[in-house]
This record gives sequence, C-alpha cells and structure tokens, in this order.
Amino acid sequence: MTTQSPAVEVGQVWQDRDKRSPGRTVRVVEIDCRHAYVETLTRADGSRAPRRKPVRVLLHRFGSGFTLVEGVGCQGRVNQRTVQGETIE
Repeated sequence: MTTQSPAVEVGQVWQDRDKRSPGRTVRVVEIDCRHAYVETLTRADGSRAPRRKPVRVLLHRFGSGFTLVEGVGCQGRVNQRTVQGETIE
C-alpha cells in the first residue's frame, strides 16, 4: 500500500525536504495544470524570507520533495500556526 500526499491547494504551507535547503517553508499562492506557484516564508536557516516574486514548482514534487505543514480550513482560510518562531496566517 502506498501513501499519497495531500492534494496541493492554494494557501497551504509546505516544508522543503531538499537537503540543500532543509527547513525552508513555502506558501502556495497559485496553481495551474502543471505547477504550483509558491512564495518563500522562511529560509533554510529559519530566518524570515524577504517578499519576492513567486517561483514555480512542479506539482509532482510535492509528493516526495515537500512535507505539508499547514492546510487550508473549510472556509478557505489558512489555519494559523507557528513555524520557526514566526506566526503564519
């Protein structure tokens, strides 16, 4: 039996599993048929990332390259949670 990762949705926060940037967190801001567009919330060292243009990540990478940290509530609002000492709304 294989475990499927959760469906990628706008508003979710994911943690990068890449060994080059462990601990980096991103928020999904847009999705198209092949990509999720994400903004970086925290860097690998845990510091808050500056606002930059969203970057594309292939959707299939969320199955093995990221861990879901925070989902989206039933009203479409993100559930608040603290990640690396910073409150994320």
